[in-house]
Amino acid sequence: MPQIVDVEPLTRDRFREFGDVIEIDGDASYSINGGMADRFHDMAKVEASGPEGRVLISMVRSRHCELPLVVSAVERHPYGSQAFIPTKLGSFLVVVCLDRQGVPQAPRAFIAQPGQGVNYHSNVWHGVLSPLVNEQDFLVVDRGGLGSNLEEYNFAEPYVIEGNVRC
Repeated sequence: MPQIVDVEPLTRDRFREFGDVIEIDGDASYSINGGMADRFHDMAKVEASGPEGRVLISMVRSRHCELPLVVSAVERHPYGSQAFIPTKLGSFLVVVCLDRQGVPQAPRAFIAQPGQGVNYHSNVWHGVLSPLVNEQDFLVVDRGGLGSNLEEYNFAEPYVIEGNVRC
């Protein structure tokens, strides 16, 4: 029997133990380019360790999903953080798990509102990209280099993400 996980709003305080919420709202900025732009600086901690670790910038196009969503597996990256920043306004589901001695615990699910992105810290168990309205493109900042930077875990019993989500 699958276990039910409710969705909660994504806020910096609620997400702090898993990573960073990337959003302009509430961040201080300063003027650049002769006053033509505002820079919102240092919004996430980028990590790239391990053999020949370096920071990569990529794009991902993810198909949309619908709730309820069955989560049977999660993944993590031991050598680097992984940031996902949507290129268009749209909500997406963020699924993360605390770790206990190398084993992910019960998932928590957050709804990222339009204008929010996330940065998973190194070794944070997380689900796959899950846009809730339409197909969505994401700017991805993560680690490249030698060595395996992917661990996957399959739950013995799946979890089902449910909730009243406003997209």
